[in-house]
Parts: sequence; structure tokens; C-alpha cells
Amino acid sequence: MLQRLLKLYKNSNQKNTPLENFTTEVLVGILKKDRTLLDKFVNSILKISGSNFDIESQVYHLGKYIDIEIKNEATLIFIENKVNSPENDEQLKNYHKILDKHNDGHLILCTRYIEGSYNLTNFQQIRWLAVYDFLKENNENDSIINNFLNFMITNNLGSEIKFKSEDLIHLSSTKEILAKFNEYKIIFKKAFTKEISEKFNEPDVFKRILGYGDLIVQKEYINGLWVGAGLSFNEQPRLTTWIWIHKTTIDNEKIMALLRNEFGENTPSIKIHEKGLEIYTLLADDEQNIEGWYSINLKKIKNFIVKTNNELNWQE
Repeated sequence: MLQRLLKLYKNSNQKNTPLENFTTEVLVGILKKDRTLLDKFVNSILKISGSNFDIESQVYHLGKYIDIEIKNEATLIFIENKVNSPENDEQLKNYHKILDKHNDGHLILCTRYIEGSYNLTNFQQIRWLAVYDFLKENNENDSIINNFLNFMITNNLGSEIKFKSEDLIHLSSTKEILAKFNEYKIIFKKAFTKEISEKFNEPDVFKRILGYGDLIVQKEYINGLWVGAGLSFNEQPRLTTWIWIHKTTIDNEKIMALLRNEFGENTPSIKIHEKGLEIYTLLADDEQNIEGWYSINLKKIKNFIVKTNNELNWQE
């Protein structure tokens, strides 16, 4: 049910992180309707004492929208959720400054994996897997929670970890599969280096495959925008190039208007160009065709960067 609702949400919402926002709203809805469950979540998952907590989503504080705010008379908690978007150090620091003014403020970052380290007080990272385990353990056959648990598994936010004999058989082919993935990565890295920049971020292969169903390289600019290229295989393998806009980026709507004017009215911020991979194999000619596709479309993004530099300040 929730997966179908997400599809409708994506079709009607042009924001850059529909899965992230949708997941946040469902979680808040579940915890909001049961204060006992909410208190238990705060105490056992966030490791913060207290009771009689209230929860809201997208709360405005000093120019910033907080994904989740949990509070009672004594305590204020901000939760920043990340599903498909990269972590943003500056964003966390800004939230921390707001909480510093509170006697008992806590900042939580919820991600697929525990990554990086942050020198912040009253800060902790939790995994979506911990949220999944908590809801599963405390579910009394609630239909919404049941749907959400299935939704989390479908979107790689939860897991039923049970090894079967056929899983061990599939593991034997892992090396060959990863070698093939690497061949594609070499191709789009080469095109990205040529058309965009020699400096880029290359996220961990296993975390991208398991958590996001893709392989990418990406580059962050000072204006809060990201440019990337990669191979997505969530539904069917697709070549992708994209400009990603963080939800807190200043002039978000202005940037989207510029993107649509350049690339078309139906342009989502997360994928500027994509093409099904089923027409390609890694024969010599097709390797050139794939690299050519990446080069052509990354060049279009590069032209957009040059064209809008005065308006969007594309500094590295």
C-alpha cells in the first residue's frame, strides 16, 4: 500500500527527495498516534530519558526546516533523516547551533549506514535498521506499521537477515558481478573527468549497491548543488546523469525553474538524463557508445553550469 502511495507522491511532487520526505511523514504519523510508543522510541532508540513527548515533521526554526522535532517541557530533539540524499555537515552544524540555545537539546542523524564522524555535543547517529527493528518488536499487528515494515524492506531501510542455501550459491558469482559493475564505473568516471571535473567524490561501492541500488560519482559545489553520473539498477539498469538540489538550498524554486527551462518542463531535479541499459552490452563498440552517451549529456550539464554561473555561483 505505502509503495503505491509513494508512486502517487512522486508523480504529484517535484521535490528532490520524495522517498526521504515520504518515509519521514509515515514514521511521524505512526509515532504521533501512540504517545506510549513515541516515549519508548525516544528512551530506547534515541537513549534520551523523559516522557510525554510530542512529535512533528518539517518544523521551522530560524530559517531551517527540521525533518522531525520531538519535545516535551524539558527536552528538544531534532532528527535529520537521510535516505537517498548525501549527508551535509554544514546543515548539521546549523541545526546544532539552534539546539545550543536549549538547556537539553539533542541532534540525531538517521541514515542507512553509520558514516563519518562529527565533533558535535549531544549528537548521535542511528540507522534506519534500528527504527525497523524497534517497530517490528513493538508492533501489535497494527496494519499501518505492518505496511511500513514491508515498505522499509522494499526500499532497503529494513532487513530480514536469514541466510538460505541459495544465497550462498549466489555469493560465488559476486566477484564476476562486481567486475562488471567496475567496467561501467570506469566508463562514466572517464566521461565525468573529461566533461565536469577531475575532482569528485566516489562513494563506497557496497554501500551504494546495497543502500541505493546504484553506482555513482558526484561533485558538490559551494552553492549546495551536486552533479553526478552513474548506473542505476533499482528497477531496470539505466545510465544516469543528474543535478541534485538539497531541500535546504537557497532559491530552490529558482534553480528548478532554470533546470526546467534548460532541460524541459518534466525535468526532475534528481535525473536530468537517463537511458535504459538494455540496448547496450560491453562489446567494444557499445563501450564507446556508452561513454559517448555520458559525455554528450554531461557536456549539456557543463554548459548549463557555465550559462548560469553568475546566477547560481558554481564554485568548487
